[in-house]
Amino acid sequence: MRLLGKALTFDDVLLVPAYSQVLPKDTSLATRFSRNIALNLRYLQRAGVNPAVAGGSVGLAQLAQFSSYFVLLLLSSVLAGTGQRASFTPPLPAVIGLIVVVALLLAPLAAPAGRRLALARLLPQ
Repeated sequence: MRLLGKALTFDDVLLVPAYSQVLPKDTSLATRFSRNIALNLRYLQRAGVNPAVAGGSVGLAQLAQFSSYFVLLLLSSVLAGTGQRASFTPPLPAVIGLIVVVALLLAPLAAPAGRRLALARLLPQ
């Protein structure tokens, strides 16, 4: 085996981020999957947003989607397994507990100070 020249690996190169005129809306990550099918991989980062925050927001959105899908799947399986009338009735303490938890989570948002605190904690700096 003969060496053709010096080669660099990913660990040998340091990429320093800097200002760029290229915006995510101007880029295209479309790739050809086959002759007739192209995959368009969306660029998930807005201009000026930290990549960690962008990745975290995508993960949070996926978790919310999975949770809602799971709840809808459970609800439809309960309703599909019953007779002509849905016989699923949750216990009254569970319903009251759920209402209390939702009210306690939403109560601070009723005041402007609570909204400011929530936005300061949730929005990126």
